[in-house]
Amino acid sequence: MKSKIFLFFIIILSLFYLKVSFAYNNNLNLYQSKEYGFKIEFPEGWNIEDAKFGSHIVKKALNDKESIILISVRDVYRESFGKENSKSVKREDLDYEKFSTEDIETILEESTEKIKDIYRNWGFNVKIIEQEVEYIANRKSIYIKYSIENEETNITKITYTILTNGYQYGITGQFLSSNFSTEEKIIKKSILTFVFKDWQEKESSLIQKQEKNSSSFSGINNSIFPFNVTTLILGMLLTWGGGLLIPVLIRYVFIRRPINKLPALSVAIILYFIQIFVWVVVLGSTSKTHAALFFVAYVSYYILNKGYKKGVSKEKENKIGLDEKI
Repeated sequence: MKSKIFLFFIIILSLFYLKVSFAYNNNLNLYQSKEYGFKIEFPEGWNIEDAKFGSHIVKKALNDKESIILISVRDVYRESFGKENSKSVKREDLDYEKFSTEDIETILEESTEKIKDIYRNWGFNVKIIEQEVEYIANRKSIYIKYSIENEETNITKITYTILTNGYQYGITGQFLSSNFSTEEKIIKKSILTFVFKDWQEKESSLIQKQEKNSSSFSGINNSIFPFNVTTLILGMLLTWGGGLLIPVLIRYVFIRRPINKLPALSVAIILYFIQIFVWVVVLGSTSKTHAALFFVAYVSYYILNKGYKKGVSKEKENKIGLDEKI
């Protein structure tokens, strides 16, 4: 009876840890801008900093491998037409969604040539790797991937440019080309979390604030957003369902009896490392502890070993073999 209560306590504790872990990890590096109506999840463990380059307001995140994610915002409408309203062009007209395919392709080519000119003037060799129109945050964007190289450095950059409601949003990721295999996946995963948040509700106050030449940038909102319930349920199913399926099959289908401590412990350890591989390599988890998997490993051991007695187990094994023969 005590062992069942302890097992129940372990499961409840693990579920609680999983819930807190999902809520914490999903919001630890979540940055949102109320002024500019967007949010993005930066990679776990990266440092988030403010930075300003000219009239471009920028937010950046960086790690110890010299990788960077940069968010910039430009009021293209205001820069192009000043404080006076243009009769021929309205703010809402400056939107890639309203541009023709030919116009977008022209902008893509011009952007590519501009990148080449800038970096060549700085003494870099430039190679355009990919260029196309992609959707990010449910909006059309200009996507360019390129590398710049000189005698001292070799860097790969990924840029997404969105034009909407007269504002140009630039989302850029860069990493050392030598770290391509690991860093690009992490950076792209983060960039693709970029979304606009309640844009229509913020539009009026945003325009008024910008027309007053405000250059302030909102800080990190420390409020904790509700974690995704679907993600939590899926994580529980993968962690517990996937982790306990094999021990249950071994115990109740294939062997149909409890096994000795050493084999049970060995199976639990092997399954633990398989789960780690699945979560980290296959699913791309960035958690450093995976504490819930320790609980799964313990329950796996419990299922396999509970009720084991040397003499009794051998007797049951012989009985099962006899029953099968009959």
